[in-house]
Amino acid sequence: MYNTKTMKRTLVLIFLITATLIASAQMKTVVFFDASSSILDPTSKRALDTLVPVLKKEGRYKLNINGYCDCAGTHPSDTALGNDRARSVFNYLRDKGIPEDKMTVKGLAETTSSIEGDDPIGKFKNRRTEVLITLLNPRPVKAVDTPVAKRIDTTHVKPVNPPVKTASNPPVKPVVTPPVKTVKTPPPPVDPESSIEGMQVGQKLPIKKINFVNGRAIVLPESMPALEQLLKYMRDNPTLEIKLSGFVCCTPDMAMSVARAKAVYDYLVKNNIEYTRIKYDGFSNKVPLMPNDNNDSIAAKVNRRVEVTILKK
Repeated sequence: MYNTKTMKRTLVLIFLITATLIASAQMKTVVFFDASSSILDPTSKRALDTLVPVLKKEGRYKLNINGYCDCAGTHPSDTALGNDRARSVFNYLRDKGIPEDKMTVKGLAETTSSIEGDDPIGKFKNRRTEVLITLLNPRPVKAVDTPVAKRIDTTHVKPVNPPVKTASNPPVKPVVTPPVKTVKTPPPPVDPESSIEGMQVGQKLPIKKINFVNGRAIVLPESMPALEQLLKYMRDNPTLEIKLSGFVCCTPDMAMSVARAKAVYDYLVKNNIEYTRIKYDGFSNKVPLMPNDNNDSIAAKVNRRVEVTILKK
């Protein structure tokens, strides 16, 4: 017969060594820049803002921040411009509370392009900074407790009454629920005023004129209904693909004509129109709608425009 002290001396404690498995997961966030610029626009900042709380919640991660250029950069060194773009993202995340020691920065040239081609969309997609995120999430292995046998002194233990038998309930039959029939909701009807039925590829969409502030890629207030009308065409015709052509008045300015077309492109993409459905380009002042726009303010206003052409129905 063992007493309590003897039992304590004879107990054996067994410990398990638990191994922690580290699971690696990777994801990527991409932000884009204007030509020859390393300044983050509001859209890029919003994308980075959504990333910050995820990283703070994870705790264990590392970031590789790589900046890139397009094939037509005017910066003295494309690699330096790529580094400036990566550094802009680094500084923004640092100011939001992401530790510097979790981030590495690298500038790369256009030889590491995201997509091929020197068209405006290709250039825009290559003026980017990629944030490669590696998450390190611990997955602890649960330890299994090893039971230890105990020798119990039953001299003074009172007998336990035998368990009372209870009548078992009969098994309950499962209730089979008949499947619920789902009724498909028909798509909403297309507004006849925004239908492309009867239109031809290469034809311009019948929308109001989209005109711009002089010397700026800013749509005039009176042209906002035209943008809304274009957005309605794109929403009501989900297979429609278009080309946006930008123009300037008075003196040649290819960059401004492209910027005006891109302003309309950005408006559509921000309103959830798939970017693959839209192409854009600039034509400087080569195709005026009205002549003598240097001396006629009305002609100049008409020529500062973006036109919309059907590429695919």
